[in-house]
Amino acid sequence: MDLNKFDTKEEWVEAVVSYIRGLEPQVVGLAGGSTPQPVYERLNLDAKYYSIDERVDGSNAAMINEAMPDADVVFWDVSGTREEALEKMRSELEDFDLLILG
Repeated sequence: MDLNKFDTKEEWVEAVVSYIRGLEPQVVGLAGGSTPQPVYERLNLDAKYYSIDERVDGSNAAMINEAMPDADVVFWDVSGTREEALEKMRSELEDFDLLILG
């Protein structure tokens, strides 16, 4: 296992973005929250994105849309039950190249 220490948040963000770009993922899962937001702002991959956070208040979708305004992102369908949303995404979740967790 490699362990890296970064002196600044900016150094960490640049290291994460560089690493992810090197993977060249085609299907990427995006978590919500404030931790991955600066990564999303710099990611700019030619990939298909999925929001993997099921919060129903819309805050994660708003953050992702703000951080990645030109990205093609599929968001959870929260119009039904949580179980229905999971079932709708189940087949697509199996095809992820990368999941970014917050």
